[in-house]
Amino acid sequence: QGRAACRRADLLAAPAQPDQAGPASRLRMRDSAGEYRCLEMRAARHEEAGHTISVGTLVDVTPRRQSELRLALCALILETIHEAVAVSDRDGRILWANAAFGALVGVARDRLVGLDLQQFAAAAGARLVEQRQAMRDAIARRGAWHGRLDARRHDGSILITEACVSAVDGEQGDLWVHVLRDVTERIALEEAALAASRAEQQRLGLELHDRLGQELAGTSMLVRTLRNAVGAGEIADPALLRDVETLLQGSVSRCRDLAQAVS
Repeated sequence: QGRAACRRADLLAAPAQPDQAGPASRLRMRDSAGEYRCLEMRAARHEEAGHTISVGTLVDVTPRRQSELRLALCALILETIHEAVAVSDRDGRILWANAAFGALVGVARDRLVGLDLQQFAAAAGARLVEQRQAMRDAIARRGAWHGRLDARRHDGSILITEACVSAVDGEQGDLWVHVLRDVTERIALEEAALAASRAEQQRLGLELHDRLGQELAGTSMLVRTLRNAVGAGEIADPALLRDVETLLQGSVSRCRDLAQAVS
């Protein structure tokens, strides 16, 4: 009731504005079901036959207010998320971008609108045309494109991004929403891990072929010599037996080491 009295006082104190409504004022009121509704109140004063008439109107703007709150929330999310987001037309001209996108490409956000997204693409020539066509085909079929995009910052440095490009219907035609995440460091770590894995595979291959294989081949030759000597009625050479034992012990130890390395 106190708020209603203040609103009434505002109406009476409003300056005379013949035939037009004054500035809108919003308030909340409960309806018959006990739910809050958002109302917009406007006041107008008219002069008729020497008398001033104040006219106030109340309009239920709850749906509009809810829509405004949702849009404000969406804008807040787009502004604060870590991923870089840019909206462009079908030709790649930037219509809007968040601060993260500006930081990603190294350009101040207020200078991004109107720029061509292709100027931030690391690919060039036929590769850029092929990539662009692949996006168009995927968006036409599925409504979105996902993949890796190599980007070029304003300073010329190259970064790798995971990108999702989707199409939405805008008032002025199709809009493309680009969501990019910098994965340069992760890709570098993955490539380093892959290179280390390949190097380890080569090392194990050399161990098996050049060392263990040669040791086993030498052991086989010594055993063959011993077998021939015993078959001819000769006494086995103790030094030769020690050599065979040493080679076998070394081979067993090398097999254990290789098994641990493979694991």
